[in-house]
Amino acid sequence: MVLLLVAAASFFFSMRYGFMTRLGIDKPDVFAFYSSPTRAWEFAVGALLALAAPSIARVPRALASLAAGVGLILVLASGLIIDGSTQFPGWATLLPVGATALLLASGTVAQGWLQRALSIRPLVWIGDRSYSWYLWHWPLIVLASGLGLAASISGSAAAAFSLVPAALSYRYVEQPIRASRSIRGKRMTALFATSVLVPGAVCAAVIFGPPLPLTSSTQTMIAQVTANHLSSACFGLRPADPSFNANCTWNAAAPGAPIYLLGDSQAH
Repeated sequence: MVLLLVAAASFFFSMRYGFMTRLGIDKPDVFAFYSSPTRAWEFAVGALLALAAPSIARVPRALASLAAGVGLILVLASGLIIDGSTQFPGWATLLPVGATALLLASGTVAQGWLQRALSIRPLVWIGDRSYSWYLWHWPLIVLASGLGLAASISGSAAAAFSLVPAALSYRYVEQPIRASRSIRGKRMTALFATSVLVPGAVCAAVIFGPPLPLTSSTQTMIAQVTANHLSSACFGLRPADPSFNANCTWNAAAPGAPIYLLGDSQAH
């Protein structure tokens, strides 16, 4: 019951974007996507399934087979329906979460054709490392973008390549910790605290610490760019205004044909 209440509170919080705004969260969509309080209910669904497994095992096989088929259809539908314009998390999140819950619940009752198909070794291997893969794929996509690679190719290639570090971290970091009998009690607390405090300290240093020094080449580039930059006071003025020539005209005496720039802050 406690877990159910926590899941309900987390789900409610993830839906109430306006409530987040009243709490002073200026980007509720970003907060809802990345924060633990708004995503905890998705993990809680899996935990509730695990707790309810003895009861689920008594469900008739015909009903379990029906649930498996519906779950598979909904998983595939999630990939087709949810896109970049979908509010996520939102009501649409119920689709993949509910579909996965149906598949897991059906597999608790009996091993039908769908469960046997999903149990082949390659799929199980990927499934075991899927969460690691999920954690690794985005940093590599960002890195590929930062290196200036072609976006259409680099994103997919980086996501596929991220399976390599995911498999390595699963084998040499996650599994040894998960299977260790010595990590108990105080050691578990210390491991948990270290895992939270180290990245937290790094983030605090980046946010609140002094800015990183720029290289001489970067400083030269910034100086060159800002030297030939029009004053932002030109925004909103019209050619008929007396101050237009003073604020919006640069290097008018230079030889050659004039160049006119019309646009917003991006053009500026």
